[in-house]
Amino acid sequence: MIHHSVTPSKNDAPKFIAVCHLGKLAKYLRLIGFDTLFFPHIEDDKLITIANEENRIYWQGDHYKNMMEYLAKVLKES
Repeated sequence: MIHHSVTPSKNDAPKFIAVCHLGKLAKYLRLIGFDTLFFPHIEDDKLITIANEENRIYWQGDHYKNMMEYLAKVLKES
């Protein structure tokens, strides 16, 4: 289970990068204050390179359902 405050501080908050078909997830992460990158057209290898260089969590399709459930819970609690 992922645990984060609703408004993470800039120093300790995780940073995310999402694959091209997860635009809605990227939008929701941004709305609740997470630093999230999203590119509509980019190769997976480039996303992985950026994630590694910038210490970002790489979100892909199999994480989508779990993250959307987590976001719904966080938004409900706020």
